[in-house]
Amino acid sequence: MSPSSPRPIALQHTGGIYLPDLDLWLDPPRPVGRAFVSHAHSDHFARHEFTLCSPVTHAIIDKRYGAITAGASLAPAYGEAVFERGHELRLLPAGHILGSAMLHVTRQEDGATLLYTGDYKLRHAGRPSLPNSGQRTH
Repeated sequence: MSPSSPRPIALQHTGGIYLPDLDLWLDPPRPVGRAFVSHAHSDHFARHEFTLCSPVTHAIIDKRYGAITAGASLAPAYGEAVFERGHELRLLPAGHILGSAMLHVTRQEDGATLLYTGDYKLRHAGRPSLPNSGQRTH
């Protein structure tokens, strides 16, 4: 790391992924105080005191689990900047399922960044792609 490079954004990996400077857990499967939920699959969700997620994920979680109450969540649009505890947070589309999001974090004091992907998909949704062997199948 060069002298001008910012220090990495702190992560803890005890019982999940935790950003201590933001007091924010990433996709915790158990209830916590503050959580980012990347998508509405049940293995990425619990009843948290505060939830950060996309508007679509918010709606799905609320409908499926009745678990998000007014004032206990923040659901910014993709790309919208949210400022928390000296950091800029932006949700980016992950393409995994409807409403899934990655979390891009920028520490304002030095520009250090972190991208949490959650689950993502690289291929177009639909039927699985097959390797092209150059031969026709019958």
